[in-house]
Amino acid sequence: FGNIGTLIKTELVSEAYLKLSAIPGTCDPVEYEYQWGARAHKEASKEAMLKLFCKIMGQQPEDWRTIYEEVVRSE
Repeated sequence: FGNIGTLIKTELVSEAYLKLSAIPGTCDPVEYEYQWGARAHKEASKEAMLKLFCKIMGQQPEDWRTIYEEVVRSE
């Protein structure tokens, strides 16, 4: 996959799979959060995206508790 930061920030955000937003009130450094992008909502299930992300990162879906719980509720 190459550089994961570049993949996430450049590819997935620019292709609207993820939405990157600055968290209000954070500075030095500014903190960001990722949300599902418009294209991800249309083309892929949250479960599939979470599994792919975990495969890339070498983690388990349960390691991302908040997102995992949202996936379980919505699928």
